[in-house]
Amino acid sequence: MFNYLFKFFGINFSNELILNYEKVKFNSDIIYKKKYIYTVNNYSNELFDINTKSTFEIYSLYTRFQKKIHSLLFETYDVAPDLYILKPGKLKREYFKTLSSCAINFDTGESKEILFQVLSGSGYFLLENIVDRKQVKFIKVKKNDIILIPKNWAFIMINNNLCKNFIAICLRNRSVKIKNNIFEDMGGAFVFYTINGFIKNKNTSPYYHLDEYSGDYLEDYQFNKNIGIYDEFIKFPEKFNFLK
Repeated sequence: MFNYLFKFFGINFSNELILNYEKVKFNSDIIYKKKYIYTVNNYSNELFDINTKSTFEIYSLYTRFQKKIHSLLFETYDVAPDLYILKPGKLKREYFKTLSSCAINFDTGESKEILFQVLSGSGYFLLENIVDRKQVKFIKVKKNDIILIPKNWAFIMINNNLCKNFIAICLRNRSVKIKNNIFEDMGGAFVFYTINGFIKNKNTSPYYHLDEYSGDYLEDYQFNKNIGIYDEFIKFPEKFNFLK
């Protein structure tokens, strides 16, 4: 079984293993630094389905998730791979007001670029400029799509599927931390996601610019989505120097 676990890091994605990821037992070939689990209770200010239990898991995060044989390479280039797993369904009235994140260098406070690739499922990335909050990007994504989060942009990940997990791998600089609740003091993001789709946040300015995209969002970068960003880093790590 474990001989096939990491096929999803390359061309042969193993959807079955990914979708049942919480059932997979780790062995000595697979390492991660820390696992974080976020439940409804962590976001008590959001509007959830009235029947949703407070212990329901919204998403989990595995930091520095990698094959053990690649750990030295990631360390040498100061790159860290993380794995995000967003649960489906349950949150039938959710408003992701404060579930927003931004990649910040914990030494300098400078915002950094980070890179995502969707491994399974479908959903949305909602991006907002933390300097000019009138700039909003709405990206619809599916399996294999690659998304660059530019500097000074916060992101919100949304699973719009009622049955399947939304799973994405992220590559970031090792000095970066993901700062959460970026817009909490402003009453949330410009746009909220609900079971009925996206709605405007009445607490924010009525004037904003919304760009809509579907699929890859890479600006001036190019990556081989069929190989996958994990394996592409293993083969061409110098291509990812922009993360610094």
